[in-house]
Amino acid sequence: MLMTALAGQWTNLVALRDGALDAPLFTFSGTRCEADELGLLAERIRRRPAVVGVEFWKPAEAGLPPPRSLPDMAASALASITRLQPRGPYLLAGYSYGGLVAFEVAQRLQASGASVRFLGLIDAPYSGRYWPRSLWFKTEFGRLMVDLGNLFRLPAREGLALIRFRARRLGLRFVRRLRRRSYEPTPRENVGETPRNRCELALFTYRPQPYSGPVVLFKSVPGGDWYCDLTLLWRVYVTHLETRVVPSDHFALLTADGSIDALAREVNRSLDALDAARPSEGM
Repeated sequence: MLMTALAGQWTNLVALRDGALDAPLFTFSGTRCEADELGLLAERIRRRPAVVGVEFWKPAEAGLPPPRSLPDMAASALASITRLQPRGPYLLAGYSYGGLVAFEVAQRLQASGASVRFLGLIDAPYSGRYWPRSLWFKTEFGRLMVDLGNLFRLPAREGLALIRFRARRLGLRFVRRLRRRSYEPTPRENVGETPRNRCELALFTYRPQPYSGPVVLFKSVPGGDWYCDLTLLWRVYVTHLETRVVPSDHFALLTADGSIDALAREVNRSLDALDAARPSEGM
């Protein structure tokens, strides 16, 4: 049913799980920009909606340049989403960088008057350039403590290499934060027009805007790969934020069976809660 609906019509929508097409769950991958990155998760979604992967960045096609900024990627995704589903309510979920694209799509849908019934952010931090100052310094201190702990367990040569590497990364993060309005990628960063490079560069210049709709944040263990609590990050911009913790690290969330199962349980619980609330909506 879903495969037939998408066949030959949308080059950036991928069928991940068949189901009802009246309100499919649209998913957004990380910087790989490959929809099937969420394929194993989609297989474990037990609710009735179809699951459709959105590939929001592709190389130049038909003489058109690929989108360069995150808002451009969201606009491209939104055009395909509303063509397949002209009216809401909409269900959206994104992993890592794709969570930011899903967030921007939700912003645009809400601004147009459409209903976004579910917006799931899966371990999705925005750029450290826009973190609250106190949280940013706390995070950098946390990184330093972890590195110092590792340093004393390494041979001298490896320890010095770690110090040089971390010092360069810290310096780059300082530069990005200080030059919020006029950031330009360094030659080291600007290394080619690939999905990962383009998304990482787009991330640096994207600052979320306040969002009044409900958001569910699925985050890996507190601290995790970001050295901070993502709940604190998103409370800056989201009025109605629910957090569900998944016992996993960031990169295992969509690759390790145990982590995918745990994430799927939390996503299913969120979707179940939506269905349970439906009879009372509008009362």
